[in-house]
Amino acid sequence: MPPFAQDLNDEEIAAVVSYVRQSWGNHAPAVSPTEVANARGLPVE
Repeated sequence: MPPFAQDLNDEEIAAVVSYVRQSWGNHAPAVSPTEVANARGLPVE
């Protein structure tokens, strides 16, 4: 799979991860853009 870290911003990654976490009957909470930035090790703007 090609890397997408440099192509997607934090909001877009949060949307994708939230979709995957909440699919197929799962009830996981949404992921915020701030959590994505923290996981990337980037300063939050």
